[in-house]
Amino acid sequence: MNNKFAWFSASRPLRWRFVAALVVIFLLIGSLTILFFEYSTGRIVDRLGRGFAERQAQFDRERILGPLLTEIALSRKLADSPLLKRWAQDEANPGLKAEALAELESYRSHFRDGSFFFIPVNSGSYYFNDRANTYPGGKITQVMRREAPEDSWFYAATRSADQVQLNVDPNLVLGKTKVWINVQVRQGDTVIAMAGSGIDLGEFTRSVVAAATPGVYGILVDAGGAIQVHPDAELIDFNTRAKRAEDRRTIFSLVPDVGEQQHLRESLGRVVSGTSTVEVQRVNLSGRSELVAMTYLKEIGWVNLAVVDTAQLVSTAEFSKLGLLIAGAMLLTILVVVSLLEKMVIRPLRQLVSGARAIASGDYATRVTANGSAELSELSHTFNQMAETVSDYTGHLEQRVSERTQELATTNLELTQARDVAESANRAKSEFLA
Repeated sequence: MNNKFAWFSASRPLRWRFVAALVVIFLLIGSLTILFFEYSTGRIVDRLGRGFAERQAQFDRERILGPLLTEIALSRKLADSPLLKRWAQDEANPGLKAEALAELESYRSHFRDGSFFFIPVNSGSYYFNDRANTYPGGKITQVMRREAPEDSWFYAATRSADQVQLNVDPNLVLGKTKVWINVQVRQGDTVIAMAGSGIDLGEFTRSVVAAATPGVYGILVDAGGAIQVHPDAELIDFNTRAKRAEDRRTIFSLVPDVGEQQHLRESLGRVVSGTSTVEVQRVNLSGRSELVAMTYLKEIGWVNLAVVDTAQLVSTAEFSKLGLLIAGAMLLTILVVVSLLEKMVIRPLRQLVSGARAIASGDYATRVTANGSAELSELSHTFNQMAETVSDYTGHLEQRVSERTQELATTNLELTQARDVAESANRAKSEFLA
C-alpha cells in the first residue's frame, strides 16, 4: 500500500485512523480558513483605509486652505492698494516711495510669515523685508532679469491669466525657499507689479504632511500633477509655472506601473473638473502600496493628496490574534472529539475484543460492561447474552456427555457380565457333553 495512506490502512487501530482523518480535515479546513481570513481581513482593512483616507483628505483640505486663504486675502488687499499702484508707475517719486514702504511695512506685521515682496514691472526692483527686518528702508535686494533662469517665475507670473498664483521656489539671493503667494497688481488689464508674501516651505510642509496618525501624510500637486509639497523636498518641482510640462516633476513619475499612472491621471482630472469631490485609489507609490485620496483646492488651483499606508494604519496583529484563537479552538475541538471517541467508542470496543478473546480461550464466564453509546451498549448486552448462551450450552453439553458416558459404562458392564455368564454356560455345557 502507498505510504501516503498507511495511516488509513485497515490494519491500523481505529483511534489512529480517526486521529489521522481529523488531522487531515483540520489541515484542509485550516488552509481554507487562512485563505478566507487573509481575503476577508484584506477587504476589511482596505474598506476602513478608504473611508479614513477620504475623511483625511477632506479634513486636510480645510486645514490647508484656512491659513492660505487668509494670506491670499491679505495679499490681494495689498495688491489692490491705490497707493502701491501709483508708486509702481512712479517709482522714483520719493514721497510716494516713503508712503508705499510704510504701507508695505504695515502689511508685513499681519502676514503669517512676517514678510512681503513688491516688484514693479517697469524696473524689476525686488523690494523685500522679513520678520527680522533684514532689509529696512526699502532696500532693493535684487533686480529681475529676463535672461536669468532664476527670475523666470516673475515673467511667467506677469503673463499668467490668473491674478493669484502659488509658486514653490527657492530664492537664491534671499536664501529662502517658500511657498510664494504671487498676486498681480493690475491697472485695468495691465500688470504693473507683482506683490505678495510667502510661507516657509519647511513650515508649510510640516503643516501639510504632519498627521497624528502613523502611516498618513500629505502631498500637494498642481492641476497637472506637478509636485508642490512633499515630505521629501528633493521630489518637489520648484518654479513649476516657468517650466514646460514635460520638464516638470509630477506625481505620476513616482508610480512605476503605467496602468496605475493612467488611473491616477483620470482620478486627478475628475476632481479638478469637479466631476468628483473625492477620489480614492490604491497606488504603488514610491515602492509601497498605499491609498491615495484626492480633493481639489479650487481656491489655489492645487490638489491635496492624503496618502494612507494601511499596513501602518490598521495593525494586522489584532486579526492575527483572532486567527490564532480560531486555530486554538479547532485544535481544542479535535482533542475533545478524540477524548470522547476514546471514552464512547474505543474503550467499549476494547472491552468487547478482550471479552471475545477470553471466550475464545475457554473462559465462558467473561462478561463486558455495557458502556458507550446506545449502539455499543446494545452490542455489549448482546455479547453478554451470547456469552451466557455459549456458557449454558457448554455446561449442558458437558453434563450430557457425562451422563452418556455413564450410560455407556453401565451398558458395557452389563454386556461384560452377560458375556461372562454365556461363557460359563458354554463351559458347563461342554463339560456335560464330555
